[in-house]
Formats: sequence, C-alpha cells, structure tokens
Amino acid sequence: MKRYDMQMVPIQLSIDGKTYADRVDITADEFYAALPHLKKLPSTAPSSPGTYVEAFKRATARFTSVVCITASKRFSAMIDSATAAANETRQARPETLVDVLDSGTAAGAQGLVVLAAARAADAGKTHVQVIDSVNRMKPRVHLLAVVDTLQYLARGGRVPQVAAWAASLFQIKPIVRLLPEGGRPVLVSRSRTKRRAVRTMVAFLKKMAGARPLQVIVQHSNVPDEAEELKTRILSEVNCREAYVVDFTPAMGIHTGSGLLAIAFTAEDGQYVSHATDAEGGRM
Repeated sequence: MKRYDMQMVPIQLSIDGKTYADRVDITADEFYAALPHLKKLPSTAPSSPGTYVEAFKRATARFTSVVCITASKRFSAMIDSATAAANETRQARPETLVDVLDSGTAAGAQGLVVLAAARAADAGKTHVQVIDSVNRMKPRVHLLAVVDTLQYLARGGRVPQVAAWAASLFQIKPIVRLLPEGGRPVLVSRSRTKRRAVRTMVAFLKKMAGARPLQVIVQHSNVPDEAEELKTRILSEVNCREAYVVDFTPAMGIHTGSGLLAIAFTAEDGQYVSHATDAEGGRM
C-alpha cells in the first residue's frame, strides 16, 4: 500500500457489541487472542457508502482517475457500498473517472489482482488499461486453503453442523479452493493431518504451475511460524518470482478461526494444467 500509494476501506467487525474497523481499530494478534473466549461469534459488515465517499474524495483531491477493487460479491456487499459512493462522486466531480471492480475472489487472490492494477498505474498506464489489467488477472488467480477447524464456518452457517461434527470427530483437515472469477469455494481434498494437507496443497500448486514463474502470497491465521515454513518449502520446490507472508485479517478469521494456511498464486503467463491429483490419487 505504501509503495503504490493505495488506500484501504476496511470491513467493519462487530465484537461483543462494539464495532471495529478491520486492521485499523484491532490487529490480527489482538483478534485471535480474544476469539476463543467470545461467547458469540463476531459478525462483519461492509463499510458504509459514506466511508467510500470519503476515500474517493481523498483520492480525487490528488488524481483524476480512481479504480476501486472489492472482494467478490459472493462474500461481501462491499461492492454495493462502493458503487453507491462512486455514483455520488461522479455527480460531485463529473470530470473524474471512478470505477468499481469486483475482483471475483478474496483474500490473497484479491491481493494479486490489486497488485496487478497498482503496478499498471505505477507504470503510467491509462485508466482503461488499468481496468484491463484487472480483467486479465481475474481468471489467473487461485487460492488454496487448509482449514484447521470447521467450528467457525459451521457456527457462521458456511457449512452444515453435521459436516463440522464429522470432520472434528475424525480430525479431517479439508483443503478448499476458491475458483477464479466468482470465488466459488470447492472442496478439493481431505487429509487426516494438517501436515499432510499442506503437502497436498504444495503438490497441487506444483502440478498446476509446472515450471512457470509464480507470484505467491502465503496467508495464515495466527500461525506465523507455520506460514514461514510453508513459504520456505514453496521457494525450494516451485519457481517463484516473488513470495510474501501475510496475516489472514480478523474480517476473514471470523469464519476460519486460528490455524488456517492459504496459498494465493498466479503464473506469469496465466496458463495452468487443467487438473492436478491429490496425495491419495484423486482428481482435484
């Protein structure tokens, strides 16, 4: 954000009757420390259109072109707030170009889409060319995640309670993939242990990417050492042009709890094999 002079409009968190702006009023460390002790599952909400209007005002005071990239509408209504704010901004400043784009994904995969747009803008591309960079990146980004517990997904209604109970009983570690352009989550594999699940994720990454140079973002919820270990493993086994480790923010950690590990990635040419096989020989 500092390198490319970007703004972030945070998701709002409701925790025990108090509202927090994600990554502004509460850090990931503070959130994950408190999460096991909360009697009621926190909830999230997009920032109001007014918050986006203020962000657009700050941007249009310095620039004549603004691109806002949101998480997939499958996960949040933030695109509705941002679109309403963009319409208001255009009326107030008709000479300014303001566009709101759905990244079609979330988490680190959304980050890769944002990076593509920021780098296009930094290289002096036009407003239309920056939008084109987003549209070209959207089908190329992928995200894999191993969830340490289904407890929070079940409590939030994301998976049936019985599925969470069964997974807990047998200590199954599901691997979920967000499909590009829409962010539909699909179960791609199940492992008995987290270590085996991580091996499967890396194997899937290698099968999809082959020898192509990758951009990789490793995300974690309250397991930084495991995330660094995963990054080291990826760098040793995959051709990476760049790799980062970042927190799974509180707004996302509400739905996963601690222990999640995720890999967001894209290949430079955007080409992947159509399928990969999991550690047990199944199609992914």
